[in-house]
Amino acid sequence: MAAKRPYAQFIRNHTNAFLADVPNFIVLRILSQFLTIHAYAELASDHPERAFDDIRAVQRLADSLDGQTTLVEAMIRVAILGVTLQPFQEGLSTRAWSDEQLAAFQKYFESVDVLTGFDTALRAGERNSVLRLVQDLPRAQLMETLGFKDAKHLKEHAFNLTARWCPRGWYFQNAVNYSRLMQKSFEAYDVKAQRFFPEKCDEAGKFVREQMETITPFKYLASVAVPNTTKATQATAHTQTQMRHAALACALERYRRARGECPETLAALVPQFIAKIPADLLTGETPKYQRLGKDEFLLYSVGWNLKDDGGVKKKERTEGDWVWPSAR
Repeated sequence: MAAKRPYAQFIRNHTNAFLADVPNFIVLRILSQFLTIHAYAELASDHPERAFDDIRAVQRLADSLDGQTTLVEAMIRVAILGVTLQPFQEGLSTRAWSDEQLAAFQKYFESVDVLTGFDTALRAGERNSVLRLVQDLPRAQLMETLGFKDAKHLKEHAFNLTARWCPRGWYFQNAVNYSRLMQKSFEAYDVKAQRFFPEKCDEAGKFVREQMETITPFKYLASVAVPNTTKATQATAHTQTQMRHAALACALERYRRARGECPETLAALVPQFIAKIPADLLTGETPKYQRLGKDEFLLYSVGWNLKDDGGVKKKERTEGDWVWPSAR
């Protein structure tokens, strides 16, 4: 029943993401894992309709985090969506899903947009919330929020005294440096074009690391508040790619059932089985597809290295191609 309540969401008790209570991510993770395992069991027991409901419930859990305003919440959503692909692929490989279920899965996968949520989390949740903390909070509360602890050593005591009594302008200079580093992260993707740029992402990560090699009184905020956006961007790109692959896999299976064999090209799916072929998020080109036999195909996108490795998947996400299915 909960999965059928599209407007249910977690309550935010503060407009600033860093001061609001957040969902219990451990509970969400355990519940997602339980429902995923339960979906496997239902498939094994020849109850695909129950497995379908389990997967849809996990997808609803992921959707409940959409639009939340911290990077942690955005990445938990990405992780939960990745979990849903495993039992879905199991049912796909055993031909367990009905035509109606395949169509429903495809519609959902086509609707997923984790990049927009990721961008909102970085801009509104991370950057804007931190800047508002610097601007609005009293000095003592700001120090506590940013992680200043009770001093146990003379060095820490001296640091806390400096932070407590330094000119207010020092805090704003910290905010400027923090914003400058965060801005580099936004160059790694384009929400409107639905594209990721690996080279720019790697350059941004390198720039942040170089800037943090020497910590000054004006860089403390950046050192504690700038998140690891490189790995987060890679994970977001990979999950969004797999969502698009899953939608194509649904269309390919529906084509196979209707025509008795896999198509020669992805273009054959349009418009009866899919409205348009989703582009590779990293290159903007059509995903790579090969028909391997009457009932088999190879589907993949060029990976983070931007090279076509012929559908070879490697352990590291930054190497090799991003191959469907990713769970195998």
